[in-house]
Amino acid sequence: MIANERVSLRAWTEDDIAVLSMLRNDRDLQESLMAQPRPNSEQQVRQWLAEKSTRSDAVFFVIADVTTNQAIGFTQLVDMSSVHRSGYLGICLAPDHQGSGAGSAAIDLLEDYVSAVFGIRKILLNVLHENSRAINLYTRHGFVETGQLREHFYSRGQYKDVVVMEKLIAP
Repeated sequence: MIANERVSLRAWTEDDIAVLSMLRNDRDLQESLMAQPRPNSEQQVRQWLAEKSTRSDAVFFVIADVTTNQAIGFTQLVDMSSVHRSGYLGICLAPDHQGSGAGSAAIDLLEDYVSAVFGIRKILLNVLHENSRAINLYTRHGFVETGQLREHFYSRGQYKDVVVMEKLIAP
């Protein structure tokens, strides 16, 4: 586990299943993450967690409130390349914790961890063009827009633009 004054990043436990199931079943939240929402049973969430936490090219953490240890979301760096020393960021926070500083604190911890442990020097991400809150968060963390994928993500009968961002970090 790693922590700062706001959040901890830790492995998932059985106590997290209810919160993570809620996040995986929140259609609006999943679409904002560019996922194709599907119903998820608790067993499916366990299988998803097992897969995420055993990938050799990824790190996956539950984001927990540092005072209560209650899960409030998750973050991951996937498709990590040991050659290019890069990976793709994903972060999901429960709606009632968005805008609280928890996402920012989690990004700080994840960046420090992957830089120190895996020598990651570049973090990339894709975000919906319409998700201005997330884009502002990433920009405040030093991410810069490097491109746009036009009409790239299909959701609710529309194709939506996706912003490509990246950040160079010190290994």
